[in-house]
Amino acid sequence: MVIRATTTGRPWHDTVVDLRVDDSPDPIAALHDLAVTRARYQDVVRAFQLAIDGDPVTADRELELLRPMDPVTEPDQLMWRAVVAALAGREDAAREMLAELGTCAPQFLEAARRFGKAGLMPADVIARIVPSRG
Repeated sequence: MVIRATTTGRPWHDTVVDLRVDDSPDPIAALHDLAVTRARYQDVVRAFQLAIDGDPVTADRELELLRPMDPVTEPDQLMWRAVVAALAGREDAAREMLAELGTCAPQFLEAARRFGKAGLMPADVIARIVPSRG
């Protein structure tokens, strides 16, 4: 657990990282894996922020430098990766990623659909890249 040095008086804001591996036979390795996954997730979210702030091409390029996201172990990251690719104009690549995601974690397709409803992405882009239901 990592806590901010200066408290805000709100513990839920003060906790920077809280990773637990209570039942792991190899807790050091498990903590390492969790820390790597968390860092990758933060990289992907940071790239999405860059993309919606107006620089999707740079964001897409940065994500291309990361190792490929695994739809089984990192479905959320692959979803973010796909929407960044779409914002950068690579809708075919985004469709492929989301089609793959739909086979192993279809709940993330619904999450991607909500990006349009929330105004985070143009609804027409979401309609073109997210596979239809059914």
